[in-house]
Amino acid sequence: MVTILPEKEKKEGGNGARQAVAVLLSVLTVVNVFILLNTITLTKRGGREGSWSAGQIREYANKLKGDGLVEEARKAYEEYVEKGGVDKSARSNIYFTIGEMLMGAKKYDEALAYFYKAEIADPATKLKQEIGNNIVTCLERSDRALDAEYQMEKRTLLAQDKGTKKPSGEVVARIKDREITMSEINREMEQLPPWMEKAYTKNDSKKLEFLRTYVANELFYEKGMKMGYHRDPQVKQRAGEIEKELVIRKVLEDEVFSKIKSEEADLSNYYEANKEKFTDKKDGKVKAFDEARAEVEMAYRQEKAQKGLAKFMDEILSVKDVEIYSEKFKAEAPDEKAPDDEGSPEGKKEGEGLEN
Repeated sequence: MVTILPEKEKKEGGNGARQAVAVLLSVLTVVNVFILLNTITLTKRGGREGSWSAGQIREYANKLKGDGLVEEARKAYEEYVEKGGVDKSARSNIYFTIGEMLMGAKKYDEALAYFYKAEIADPATKLKQEIGNNIVTCLERSDRALDAEYQMEKRTLLAQDKGTKKPSGEVVARIKDREITMSEINREMEQLPPWMEKAYTKNDSKKLEFLRTYVANELFYEKGMKMGYHRDPQVKQRAGEIEKELVIRKVLEDEVFSKIKSEEADLSNYYEANKEKFTDKKDGKVKAFDEARAEVEMAYRQEKAQKGLAKFMDEILSVKDVEIYSEKFKAEAPDEKAPDDEGSPEGKKEGEGLEN
């Protein structure tokens, strides 16, 4: 038997079915969106960060940094920080590392932001001085010279140590709050060769010229520090070479030159044995000892220095863990000529220039 429902009940039943289908579709849509989002996330992550430890992420960031992948390394470092468990010191160090990477890539504005973050993350960081230097450099490189000047003054990055005693003496120049005194200039002039020092110290106009040059050099140095040139690889290499030269000089001074004594009797004996070295250029006559004493002492000390240096060199080269492979070098007699030399028979055509 077929039951015919009233028209009203038919409509209500149809609406209910449609509502059920709509709800089901909504649920399926939500599920599909959830699956899609997870798929995108896994694709972006490459299926790795979710299971990596903080240490692995930092190692990954370090590798990216080592390969020069600045942006990728920055993201990895940021992820490492966000993962949690990083103390303020480590956080500050990471921000500093990111800042240096960006500064190396000449992204000075972005680098500046990270240096400020590093400073705020750990106000007591051991990198405070370096952070300050880098902030000044970033500002200077971003054509913000006034801001760089302000930061440099604020952070006391001028070449004056806080514990340095204020120089005494007459003030002859001033760089901002730093006073330059006559005693400071005199000390600098003492570093010049004797003949040059005499020329500057005995003439006020020359001394003023030296002062102007000295002040200009201080400002050149300050400018270079703000530009970050002290971190330039070539500058660092040259600085290392200069330091090496100074250390060597100090060793030789202590071990050789300071041990040379020029007693009066030694000088007199040296003069008697080498009178021909001390003749007057005008008449060719040998100078008297008193007249030639300064020359005698200089020649005596030079000879002693050469002998002392040779002896010291032999001693230090005799250390058992030093080997010099002399057989690698062909030693020739002073007057020996090469086989193809123009003056040798081998170097001439057959029968040319040969005596019978």
